[in-house]
Amino acid sequence: IHQMKLFITLVLSCLFFSHSYSQWIEVEGVEGSVQVSDMVEYQQYLFAGTQCGLYVKHLNSSEWERLDYYFVRHLSINGDTLIESVSSGIIYRDLTSTTFDTLSAVFDPYLYSAAATVQVNNITYAPSSSGVIAIKNSGDSVFYFNDGFPLSYYVEPSGDSIPLCDVFRLFRNNKTLYAFSDSTLYRRNVDSAKWQVVSTSQAIFVPLHAAASSQAFFSLTRDSLYRSLDTGKTWKGIYPNNLTPNWLGDFTVVNNVLYMLDDNQRVMQSVDQGFTWLPASTGLQQVPFNLASTQNSLYASTERGLEKYQAGLWFVENSKGMACTQGVTGIINNSFGLFMSQYLGIYKYMGSNGWQNVSPNDTVINVYGPLYSAGNSLVVASYQSSSSFNPTVDSAIVNVSVDGGQTWQRYGWPFGRVRDIHFLHQGATLYALAGGDLFESSDMGASWSALGPQLLGLRASENNELVIYDGKYWSPDPWNGEIESFDLTTGRTKVWQFYNISPNDGYFDLVFSKDTLLFSHNGTKTYYKGKNSQWQAFANPPLYLEDTENFANQIFAYGREGFISQSKTGLQPWQVVTDTLPQGVWPSGALAIYQDTFFVSTLTNIFKHPVPDSLLLNLAEIAQTKQYDLYPNPANSSLTLNGPAGGPLLLEIHTAEGRLCFRAAVQTKQRINLPELPAGLYWVRLTGDDGLRETHRLIIKD
Repeated sequence: IHQMKLFITLVLSCLFFSHSYSQWIEVEGVEGSVQVSDMVEYQQYLFAGTQCGLYVKHLNSSEWERLDYYFVRHLSINGDTLIESVSSGIIYRDLTSTTFDTLSAVFDPYLYSAAATVQVNNITYAPSSSGVIAIKNSGDSVFYFNDGFPLSYYVEPSGDSIPLCDVFRLFRNNKTLYAFSDSTLYRRNVDSAKWQVVSTSQAIFVPLHAAASSQAFFSLTRDSLYRSLDTGKTWKGIYPNNLTPNWLGDFTVVNNVLYMLDDNQRVMQSVDQGFTWLPASTGLQQVPFNLASTQNSLYASTERGLEKYQAGLWFVENSKGMACTQGVTGIINNSFGLFMSQYLGIYKYMGSNGWQNVSPNDTVINVYGPLYSAGNSLVVASYQSSSSFNPTVDSAIVNVSVDGGQTWQRYGWPFGRVRDIHFLHQGATLYALAGGDLFESSDMGASWSALGPQLLGLRASENNELVIYDGKYWSPDPWNGEIESFDLTTGRTKVWQFYNISPNDGYFDLVFSKDTLLFSHNGTKTYYKGKNSQWQAFANPPLYLEDTENFANQIFAYGREGFISQSKTGLQPWQVVTDTLPQGVWPSGALAIYQDTFFVSTLTNIFKHPVPDSLLLNLAEIAQTKQYDLYPNPANSSLTLNGPAGGPLLLEIHTAEGRLCFRAAVQTKQRINLPELPAGLYWVRLTGDDGLRETHRLIIKD
């Protein structure tokens, strides 16, 4: 029996259960929330490929273990080798190794669609953006079966019958390979170098999935399932039966039985090659997202984990350890803590206890938008639709919590059925951007008024941030290389055009401000302006930014290169202040700084990285004049806060490494009794409802 390596390490000095790579640490995800894309069995082991990595467990084990962070599209086994198809690559793993080590890997930009690879002897066939690729001997050479060539190889092609085009799906039927392009089905005998056209049909237009049973071929498109009984020559729609276009979810074949996830999120089955269909949802505990299957078993990936289909009934499959954080739409922090929004809920970070669901208690809500902070309140829009596959919104709700998600006030959105509502809080006003219009509320979302007629297509930045600067709302126009502004006083709009921006230079997707400057960013170029000046190009900016955060009089930027950069003004040179995220992680989304720690979201995970001690010392020294003092300092058993009178402040004490040691609500002149703390350097964080944020150094003496 294999002795598998345990990849999850309990880091006692931190407040969470996590995976660690250098100083980046994966924050434990919401358990059971992983969408499984493919599964295979090998001896006594079950492998699951997901959007956030490869997992494995012994069939007798109660817990899954993670092997990597890649977006896994397809799994197959050839002898004692696991072939893992991921975004832009293929990984070969040794199944005889106790830790399933990587034998080799091939990464190539053409392999972005490398789903459903096919293995013939020692050759892996993979679909690509330039035809069909053949990879020999687990990746030691690569060549194309058409007239396209990878960037780093030059090998004579074995045939050029397939034109230079996208190939979306491959499957094998006996000794014949079939390749689905965007409009044509090709076939090739495994012993021949030539491809032949089988048919051209709407049934094979960009298929989501293709498979074969012992008697038929099947092709799943966005709205129909098609069947061919003559090895791909002719096709007929078989689901839905009336061929009314629907949004179909998923499809698979297990032991010659067809299973379909339809637009009503029902599992349907057919035992006669799709001529008749019957429900197969009895016993499902949760709404299924997609189907996955091994050689002999059917699984459903649901909102709360895996379920397995056996003898006509569904049973909950143990998903312990299979946890990640997908679909993050925002990370924010206030005096109540750190919060994260996903499409399916709102969560509060509880340190070693993971994430606590603090979503509004409403069972009819399907999808949540990005979470925003309004002072110490939480604001998020939620949307109800007839199904998760249906883009039409039936209703929109504005949800507001003033107590850190313990209770919520819910207000119906009065201006139409819009899906994307974004918020910004400034002073006593809550602003909302919805459907290109700007709205304001003076009573924290209970009532709204429009700020004018339809604007010039205003939208939120791709990182969901709204920016008000110099009394104007600022919005990027990602298609025309423009920045639009809306004057909140006069109601006038203005378009700032960048004539030297061509479509090939990227589009503006981020606007942010720092002190007296406003910045706009389009991936490779950054512009800035003052309140009374024109836009100017900034030399040598950080690239491909996803989000920025102002902290301790500095500006921090998180980008697709996978690290965080820092600058005092945004114009001064940027310096990298963290390691790069782990291999396989796709940087995307939000940046937050909480308890002297960077939190970033990726497509499938949230990671944290301590703010370097040297940088913390720097920030404390250069921060703006503080309103409060701590005395005595050095201290031993108690502290007193000296400063202006006012409402209670949240006081937190952290070790130099960032571990939280003490938290209390305090008033000025109040004696604060401290727990027993070892002598050394600590950091004290003060936050207030009015936006106050101060960090103080504290020395504890014996």
